[in-house]
Amino acid sequence: RYDRLNKAFRLLMKLNDERDSGNSGNDESGSPTSPLVAIHRGKYLRDVDGELSLGPGGFVSCLEEAAGVEAVTVGKPSKSFFQSAIADWLAQGIKPEEIAMIGDDAEQDVNGAIRAGLGLGILVQTGKYRPGDEDKLLKRPDGAFAAKDIANAITCIGPRLYTSTS
Repeated sequence: RYDRLNKAFRLLMKLNDERDSGNSGNDESGSPTSPLVAIHRGKYLRDVDGELSLGPGGFVSCLEEAAGVEAVTVGKPSKSFFQSAIADWLAQGIKPEEIAMIGDDAEQDVNGAIRAGLGLGILVQTGKYRPGDEDKLLKRPDGAFAAKDIANAITCIGPRLYTSTS
């Protein structure tokens, strides 16, 4: 059974019914709001037992489809997440293209960072990485690539960021 998923679905449907009966579903400024907030859209994760398990992404998509709503994603890979993460550096005069993201998820970590304007995204072949994940990286000259591990990734950051922003 899917008790928690069904509870969330029923709540979303109830909110949809309330909107249909007159509540606009907009905030104070008139902008539409979403009753479904996703912390991130990861498809899978490496669980405590070392095996892959479903992440929240599939459940978010399921609820969106079934309830006819669009979730607001506040974590990776949303642009606002990355912009918030680098805000202090931007305030110090560091440019987004001078910042690198290292992660084990091609879509959530690396492509999310590249779409948000960061200069470099590095997919490490550790954690939840699976062979072939590097093929999912956005095609951009010198903007996204795979590295064996974090130590290898770190050795690549300086030369790549320095030459790409010069």
